Amino acid sequence: MHPDVVVVAGDLTTAGYEDEYIEAAGIVAQIEPPKVIIPGNHDARNVGWVHFERYFGNRFSRLRRGFDPVRAERLRATGFTVVGVDSSEPDLDEGRVGRDRYQWIRNQFEERATSRSSPSTTTSSPCPAPGGSATSSWTPATSWPSSPTSTST
Repeated sequence: MHPDVVVVAGDLTTAGYEDEYIEAAGIVAQIEPPKVIIPGNHDARNVGWVHFERYFGNRFSRLRRGFDPVRAERLRATGFTVVGVDSSEPDLDEGRVGRDRYQWIRNQFEERATSRSSPSTTTSSPCPAPGGSATSSWTPATSWPSSPTSTST
């Protein structure tokens, strides 16, 4: 299987402890890139967000990939964008994406796009959380109508 992107959408840990992050990092490292890793509410417990950034990078991310010309013609899109947004609240079971993040999210899609096509979906492979169960979810992706290039930020 050769997915365009793998989205690992938390919970990577049970309680956000560093030893859980070390174990999760070893598991996630086995997934071939490109991948987008988003923390879940368990990952923000016990200052877990600090460990997340140490082992996986920014909790807010964007991945862009371009299609080769044949695929771009077939799909009528030159590529896709996946935006990862951390909705966790430290030490709480619920999360939210507040209004203060709306413009940032919008900018991630509009930066290179002059218009958008219909969203498609990207599914993630299950990733067992240490001491927990497997997580599988999806995130919307959008294509953009510019030249087919492959960039990641």
